[in-house]
Amino acid sequence: MVICLCVIVTQSASKYEELSLNKKQKRLQTEFYIADKKQKSYFHNEIDAANKLNKFDDKMGKSPENCEICEISRQHNKKKTSQYKGVFWDKNKKKWYVLIRLKEWNKKYGGTFKHEIDAGKRVNQLCKEFGISPQNPAIDAMPNQKHTTKQKTSQYKGVCWNKEKRKWYVHISLKGDKQRYGGVFEDELDAAKRVNHLCEEFEIPLKNPEIIENRISNQQYQNKKKTSQYKEVYWHKQIRKWYVSMYLPGGTRKYDGTFKNEVDAGKMVNHICKEWGLPLKNPEIGDILNQQHVNMKIQKFKKHLRKSQYKGVYYHTQSRNWCAIIYLRRKIKYGGIFKDEVDAAKRVNQLCEEFKIPSLNPGITAMPNPNQQCQRKEKTSQYTGVSHRRKTDKWYARFHLKGHPPKYGGQFDDEINAARRVNQLCLEKGIPPQNPSLSAMPSQPPTQKHKISQYKNVTWNKKSGKWCVQLQVKGQTKYFGTFNVEVDAAKTVNRLCEEFGITPHNPSIVEIPIQQAPKTLLNSDDIQPEFKGLIKILDEKNDPTIPTIKENLVSAINNEEQTIMTEINLRTQNGESALSIAAKYGFANAVELLISKGANKEHFTNEHHTPLSLAVSQDHLKVIQALFKDWISPNSHIKPYLHLSPIFNVKSREIAQLLIDNDAVTHEIYNNKNQSPLTVACQNGYLDVVDFFLDDGLDINHLDNDNKTPLCYALANKHHDVANLLISKGAKSFFHQYQMI
Repeated sequence: MVICLCVIVTQSASKYEELSLNKKQKRLQTEFYIADKKQKSYFHNEIDAANKLNKFDDKMGKSPENCEICEISRQHNKKKTSQYKGVFWDKNKKKWYVLIRLKEWNKKYGGTFKHEIDAGKRVNQLCKEFGISPQNPAIDAMPNQKHTTKQKTSQYKGVCWNKEKRKWYVHISLKGDKQRYGGVFEDELDAAKRVNHLCEEFEIPLKNPEIIENRISNQQYQNKKKTSQYKEVYWHKQIRKWYVSMYLPGGTRKYDGTFKNEVDAGKMVNHICKEWGLPLKNPEIGDILNQQHVNMKIQKFKKHLRKSQYKGVYYHTQSRNWCAIIYLRRKIKYGGIFKDEVDAAKRVNQLCEEFKIPSLNPGITAMPNPNQQCQRKEKTSQYTGVSHRRKTDKWYARFHLKGHPPKYGGQFDDEINAARRVNQLCLEKGIPPQNPSLSAMPSQPPTQKHKISQYKNVTWNKKSGKWCVQLQVKGQTKYFGTFNVEVDAAKTVNRLCEEFGITPHNPSIVEIPIQQAPKTLLNSDDIQPEFKGLIKILDEKNDPTIPTIKENLVSAINNEEQTIMTEINLRTQNGESALSIAAKYGFANAVELLISKGANKEHFTNEHHTPLSLAVSQDHLKVIQALFKDWISPNSHIKPYLHLSPIFNVKSREIAQLLIDNDAVTHEIYNNKNQSPLTVACQNGYLDVVDFFLDDGLDINHLDNDNKTPLCYALANKHHDVANLLISKGAKSFFHQYQMI
């Protein structure tokens, strides 16, 4: 038995039984009991509620109490059908559509219509097209409404409609081959003409012979990929320029720069062919370049150059000197830098004489001023196996044998001694000397790569630049301080041997050392506050590894462990080590000590930061200098974390220069938004950094993923000093809504 309980007083009663209006819910409500359990149901309209009650009565074997709703439900659930054959109702689109069946169960779709009779007429029209009897003979007129097709189709073969680009595409299929793409067109007829044009190229019958009289399309078809009409010339989609890439004899690939003009790129190909004695790839054009081409080896350098009145002479804006550069068959020849423009031009003529080519500046015949020595980019040796290293300013002797690793012979102050050392290595290997003009032995002993002490238990620490004392005590290596003088370290070894009751390791030295070993490394007033601050920061972090990290720091401070400590690299749950925390807060002296203890300088935190990136983001110059004392790579970040790379977070010109000096990459590097370091600097308003990147040659009009230039961001963020600098350098804005205030 169904019992309806209307608990809440209703504002208006329903005309159907057992229904009431819930004032709070603002919906119709029914309440009934099933197996002594109370149940409620809510409805938005009376018809649904009454229909629900009727279904419940039917399940209970009772006649419906709301009989009039049954007829409404039947009409509501009845599927809408057409009186015409081949016509159906689309419930979603609320339109009539045409679908007829042909032989072998093939279906033909005839479009959609608003009116049923037009759909019936379209059925008869399709029957007439396929030569079958009309399915609706009562109506024979044409439909008043034009049918809507599912997809735009072409009346020509090989032509199809692209819905997204709203253009006509050309595709033809060849036997045993893939589809051939013929371009995109705005006009359908031009696309059909292109199909016939491709048929003629591949010598197959025409797909659309009805338009044979005009085979050339009025509209030039658009290729998916921009191609050049000249050989060995290609289009670079990202930088939107033409570039030259060709293979030379021997299989080597030669890349020779980018061009705004396609013709200049084609002429460059001919210029390379002429240099190598090859037939011209593009004989229809000459080899004289209209646009000045600079080799890729000085692509980064050319942004800093200013033209001179003399050929082969350029002004370098950073060094404020004149450079002598000539372009030969395979590479750039650098002639040095000069303070005087005329001396640089004389040096260019001198290079031309050396390489036996015509003088570039025939109006100048004198030699460069002897008082002004030209500065070479790099010292090169006249002897085989000898090379110069700029950092140490010494000559290296290195010998190579096929199938064997290179043999290192040491470093020398004199070039001749290095060459003699190479000959000495050749005699040791039993092969002819590489420099037969030199026969004597080197007068100077070679300097070893690693500094080695003549005393026992004394080692050289390359990072700190001092002598260290290490002694084996009860099976463990103990560290006993650092010394500036090697003899003092050896005297300390003897003193420790006496304390531990063992024989002195260096009996030739018995005096007391002049310099006493420091008890702790924290004997400086600058270092002590840094470690106190570091300990305080660690105490504020709620991490289970903090106590162990603090113990390792105390051990490192008190010199109780050996020079290298593996425990010093212990990290927190966030992936932070003591070094990364010290770098983040600018504790430069603490960073140096941790590095001397073996701290890893290039590890990543969980947020993908390195100690260097943290120091750069916080603008700690001294920390960065400490990290670069023993070189590390500033380019360790890869996609998708390039936005965390140090070069994108520079805030001062000094740090930017320091990163560049340590091989930081600035060109062709972009973050996740396709922004260059210059774009990020303009966005943040760092005027000095923007000026530095402009001097470094970054693209001033680079477009990011939002099609915005650096000038757009400077104006949007109201960095007017940055915007004025960009405009003075020739920047362009692609958004008209940004205007200078």
